[in-house]
Amino acid sequence: MIFNASHCWFCGKPLGKDPNNLIIFDFIEFLDPAPPEFERVGDTVVHASCLSLWDRRDEFIEVWNRALKEYFAGKQLYVDAAGNVRYTPASKWLISPSKRVQERQENAMRLHKADLEAQRKALEERMNQARQHAVSIGLADTANVDKILRDLSAEAFSKEFGRFQISRAYFKKS
Repeated sequence: MIFNASHCWFCGKPLGKDPNNLIIFDFIEFLDPAPPEFERVGDTVVHASCLSLWDRRDEFIEVWNRALKEYFAGKQLYVDAAGNVRYTPASKWLISPSKRVQERQENAMRLHKADLEAQRKALEERMNQARQHAVSIGLADTANVDKILRDLSAEAFSKEFGRFQISRAYFKKS
């Protein structure tokens, strides 16, 4: 979302309302090393006129288009006959993640699943410790320990939820 009060990364002036003078960058990750200022520009909205006058414009466009190609087919920055930077027409754009992007996303999903599995195992271990402790202090026997722990958990949740409901009601009155 672009707000009229947002400022151009290059000139620092408000972006304004003219969509023909805005270049909106997709938030994408540069898969190949890129200069830090390119990465900062690639996460902003700028005046097309400012980008068109930037002394590193052509170098940036080359790096940006190479990165963009990993995510989109047909979407590219170019310099028109008047020297203004533009995107190719939106009708030519097609979201098409490259094999590298797909592999990175699959790897991120594998890591996420592994993290969830580790959390599940840790929770299971804590529950086993709670069961053993409940039996050792005489709170339950091995036959009914799970039911007692569920009941205690439900009771604790009800108390917390009740406190939440009371505080919510209090703030509604204020």
